[in-house]
Amino acid sequence: MPQYVVTPWKYHSHLLQVRREIYRLGDSAPPVDDRRHAVDWIAAWKMRGGLPHAVESTALLVDAVLHHDCSRNSLWSIRATYAAAFCR
Repeated sequence: MPQYVVTPWKYHSHLLQVRREIYRLGDSAPPVDDRRHAVDWIAAWKMRGGLPHAVESTALLVDAVLHHDCSRNSLWSIRATYAAAFCR
């Protein structure tokens, strides 16, 4: 009898695609749009439940990096974003 594993993503290829968008394997630095898209996908998966901690914590750290813009955000809000990502 097969054992089923319930994951927030439908196919394993979806998880690999998000990983490619976050890390842009083989290229220099991923575009911000790709990273934002990947973080949004992970946020949707989190709502479905059963998201592995490593995937969630990676998304939190990438989201903190995306918010690191001193011209738009105050230094305190940037620090708070990084602190929340590290604490979770």
